[in-house]
Amino acid sequence: MNKQIEVELGILLVLFGGFILVSSSSLPMDFEFGIMLIGLAVGVVGALRPGE
Repeated sequence: MNKQIEVELGILLVLFGGFILVSSSSLPMDFEFGIMLIGLAVGVVGALRPGE
């Protein structure tokens, strides 16, 4: 896959994780799950950055 496409997918994951975090902020379990999703998405983007 093209590196630019991979980075864009990572950014979409971050936005998706943020959306889940906001929409489920009233539920503690889902709140923690949203934080884990954001952490995973940030990790994916961070891993792709050096490859540019």
